[in-house]
Amino acid sequence: MFTQTLRLPERQALLSLAIRLVHIDGDFHDAESARLRALRREMALPLDTELPDEPIDDLPEPFTSPGARQRVILVLLQVAAADDFFHPDEKTFIETVAQRLDIAVPQLEAMIVWTRQHNQLVKAADVFLR
Repeated sequence: MFTQTLRLPERQALLSLAIRLVHIDGDFHDAESARLRALRREMALPLDTELPDEPIDDLPEPFTSPGARQRVILVLLQVAAADDFFHPDEKTFIETVAQRLDIAVPQLEAMIVWTRQHNQLVKAADVFLR
C-alpha cells in the first residue's frame, strides 16, 4: 500500500523485516502468510529475491529518506495487524525498528492509531462488499 516509491534495496530490506516480524511471536498465521504474499506482489519481488539479513542497528542504511522510513513502519504495522492481534513481541520489534529509523514515539503512536482505524474501516467495507 505504501511501497510504490521505495527503491529496490528498500523493498528488499522491508520484506526481510516483515518476514522477521511475522515469526517473532512464534505463531505464523495464514493471514500473516497472505499479507506477506500480497506485500511481495505489491513490491514486485519474486520468490527467489535475495533478502538482506542485516542487524536492526544497520537499518537506516537502506532507508535514506524520512518518507521511506515512515513507510516501513506503516507497512510493518499492517503486517502485524494481519492476524487481528498485536502481539507484545511484535510491538517491541516495531518500536525497535522505529527507534533505529528515528521515528519519534508520538509519531509511532499516531501510526498505531491510524493502523487500527484503517483496519476497522476495511472490515466495515468488507461487510458492504459481501
